[in-house]
Amino acid sequence: MIIIKNLAQFKRAMTLGSQWKFYSNNNDNEAIIRTCVVSQSNSFALDNHPNCKDKTEASWLDYPKADALLFIQEDGESTKIRLDVCNGLYLIYQPIENGEV
Repeated sequence: MIIIKNLAQFKRAMTLGSQWKFYSNNNDNEAIIRTCVVSQSNSFALDNHPNCKDKTEASWLDYPKADALLFIQEDGESTKIRLDVCNGLYLIYQPIENGEV
């Protein structure tokens, strides 16, 4: 279980090769496993975006300001990081530990 409490910890967890469950209310909150393919101090890129036709392309996201993130901790689970994008759309990233799915 990975606990993330703030933006700095989120950035440290978003390492090259780390895996994340990705949820969006745009795709019925169905989890998609994505891998970090680029990690920089101000942005990151994940593979396998659900809306991309070419699954080899990465999708980029700049890290938001800390107050734009909500850290959701449920018993026995890694932290979910929620980012409200716009017009009711939100994204959730949840780190996956080795062997977890």
